[in-house]
Amino acid sequence: MADDTLSINQEDILKRIVGYGGYVTKEILALYRKDLTVDRCYRILVQLSDKNYIRPRPYFESFREPIVYQVTKKACRYYDRPEAYMRKVHKPYQVRRYLMRSHFFFAMAGQGKNITLFSSANRQKFLNEKGLTDYYLPKKINKGVETVQIEEFILDVPPYSKEHTVCLVYFDNQSYSIRPQLEKHFHKYGKMQKAGKCFIDFLIVTESDARARNFMAAYQEHFFKKISMIDIKTHSINRPYKATI
Repeated sequence: MADDTLSINQEDILKRIVGYGGYVTKEILALYRKDLTVDRCYRILVQLSDKNYIRPRPYFESFREPIVYQVTKKACRYYDRPEAYMRKVHKPYQVRRYLMRSHFFFAMAGQGKNITLFSSANRQKFLNEKGLTDYYLPKKINKGVETVQIEEFILDVPPYSKEHTVCLVYFDNQSYSIRPQLEKHFHKYGKMQKAGKCFIDFLIVTESDARARNFMAAYQEHFFKKISMIDIKTHSINRPYKATI
């Protein structure tokens, strides 16, 4: 029988892969584990794959080695999240977005900024402590039952976390135009803004400087004069997996 036991090192990495969205590459992992070579990061991912906690993503497979890994049902069960969306089959454009998210958070962890609000329940509690009751938080209806559902990550680390500010990070979905994305999220968090309890910063992460500039231009043209207590900032990354997509 295969040994499923995880070392402290493996468990730390797997926890982050699951927490950051379910996808990883050896280059992305190296952004966090700066003490390891990219080759060593690859070997750790292979070990997790051998234990069936992650699996190579066939769409991105090269002739020499799998480039992208995705968490399995076993990994989600290990962290008591058996129905997590991250283990399901995703279209290439979705995988691309999840990798952007993974890149962003592993890079932050490599700078010593550890995001802790992995679940919607954690984010709900965080916002409640900011004075925002459940009435002001976004909801989702499932089988006729309305529950609080906060899909966007909250950055609870400096310099994003401030006493009277909530920073929500949103990852650009390139399958949609920019203006509808902004409209959706300003509407989604409209009650939070109207509550007047705190300022809301949206940090929009994109894959290029040009896309980031387009977000800022759309915000300035269509929303800046219409809303209050909401601001947006942008952050663009250069994907180490760019050549694979």
